[in-house]
Amino acid sequence: RGLGLMVAIELEDDPNGTVTIRGHRELVRRGYVLGRRPGVNVLRLDPSLTIDSLDIKGFLAALEAVLRAQATAD
Repeated sequence: RGLGLMVAIELEDDPNGTVTIRGHRELVRRGYVLGRRPGVNVLRLDPSLTIDSLDIKGFLAALEAVLRAQATAD
């Protein structure tokens, strides 16, 4: 307990949190485990100490794709 990595990603969002909510849902749908608190435009990741670079690169690619898709949809 107390060891490990915690990453928070703060997103620019509208007052309803649309980008954060949609992004969270899509990343979970793609199999990533991350947290989101209602009313806050932050996604929280708590990966294990044994996470490897392929998993990190995969998440970053998925995050970029999700954010790009939302930007073009609006």
